[in-house]
Amino acid sequence: MSLLAAAMAVQLQDLVWLEGEAAETETRVADRSQLDARAAEIAGGLAMNPYYRCFEAADGFVAVACLNVAQRRAFLTLFDLEDETVDAPDVVPDDPTVLARKEGLTGEIERVIAGAPASEWLGRFQAAGVPCGYVHTRDGVHADSQVAAAGLLGEVVQPGLGSVQLLAPVVRVGESEPNMSPAPVLGADTEAVLRELP
Repeated sequence: MSLLAAAMAVQLQDLVWLEGEAAETETRVADRSQLDARAAEIAGGLAMNPYYRCFEAADGFVAVACLNVAQRRAFLTLFDLEDETVDAPDVVPDDPTVLARKEGLTGEIERVIAGAPASEWLGRFQAAGVPCGYVHTRDGVHADSQVAAAGLLGEVVQPGLGSVQLLAPVVRVGESEPNMSPAPVLGADTEAVLRELP
């Protein structure tokens, strides 16, 4: 399964747990302090880590995803900047001075990117080997050429609706084509279920 397929299938990362990870065993209603703390955590992460996030360009938004040190260094080179924490950018520094420098670095990158069109930045990032892309609205992601090329969409003829386009099964075996069928209409299985009753 590709990363793109996984991202489309699982929009909320917090609803996926790996073996050994703790998960809540009951629902809880969040209070204001919990929501404020989460918002501050997200804002703090965006402020100190420029390598995996979205930036506002002059005419739209671009996303970068520097997953290794080489990509992060290539990204920094585009801005003629250095980052003492480039090897582990997700770790919040204990030293407030280092944290302030990280936030300043991210702010400078934001400022520079805002001065040019998204297409120009994508060209620069791609030439430097920095993974990047436009930020699309979620309801338009299906129109992206990579989605079509990866075969992540399917189509079924749904009785009463006609042709319906939807996410195809993302887990596949070998070169097999995904088996997609429309949802049964109301009462379609009633007779079969009743025949099974004693």
